[in-house]
Amino acid sequence: MINLSFHEMNFSFDNRDSTEFPIYIVHMESGMVNSEISGSRSLVYDKIPYKDSIYFYGTTTDTMKFSITITPLERYWTEQLKFDLFKWLGGRTPKAFRTCDFLGKMCYCICTNAFVLTTNSTKEGHQGYIDLEFEATTPYWLTEPEISTFDLSTITSPTTIILQNKSNVMNPKYNDYIFEPEMWIDLKDNNTGISITNISDGGRTFSFTGLSELEQLYINNDKKQIISSTNNFRLSKFNKNWFRLTYGENQLLVSGKCMLQFKCQFPVYI
Repeated sequence: MINLSFHEMNFSFDNRDSTEFPIYIVHMESGMVNSEISGSRSLVYDKIPYKDSIYFYGTTTDTMKFSITITPLERYWTEQLKFDLFKWLGGRTPKAFRTCDFLGKMCYCICTNAFVLTTNSTKEGHQGYIDLEFEATTPYWLTEPEISTFDLSTITSPTTIILQNKSNVMNPKYNDYIFEPEMWIDLKDNNTGISITNISDGGRTFSFTGLSELEQLYINNDKKQIISSTNNFRLSKFNKNWFRLTYGENQLLVSGKCMLQFKCQFPVYI
């Protein structure tokens, strides 16, 4: 568990800022700041009898875990403040966590610990702090979601578009810096197919043929999901090359009149 003592005193969770309550993050006395970059890694292996070496399969990465310490901006804990904080932080589903120390980065997490309030009592009220522990759904931070839309509804020949892959986290499936985005395809005119050739990925082609006119598709390439506006299964119309981006700039050659939209939320360490 990393204790994050951010330079900035405020943070947001579930799209609400800590200044609303108001509370702030307590800075560490030393002035030094710990920054969680990633979850810890460990080897996956079998031990071989009578040998010191191991049979190595790969690695596994734990989710990020971190803690912060908060205290009221107006010095005293009230029953209403404690009630409001528990409503805000005590949910059972992951919510977006952001801090001004890491602009452009976020994670989805839950507050995992019991709320233990450490206080001393004065004539004016109770002063003190709460240590909060969080666990993220990922072993790394994420960029803010980026939506890229391309209107290719009037093209008459293959057309090149550009997409960036900003991830610096190695994809465990490919052992490379590959990112698989969500995407939406709206076929236009009398078009019944689409192909996207990633020139930057050795000419790898993602394609559908034999679709319906004006059909709309949602594809989650990471989860291997296809949803069609026709409610028909479309795997048989697909060439099985799920769409992916290599690290950096990707030149994509698109054939077939359509509207294309990509949602990218890149995993990043720093």
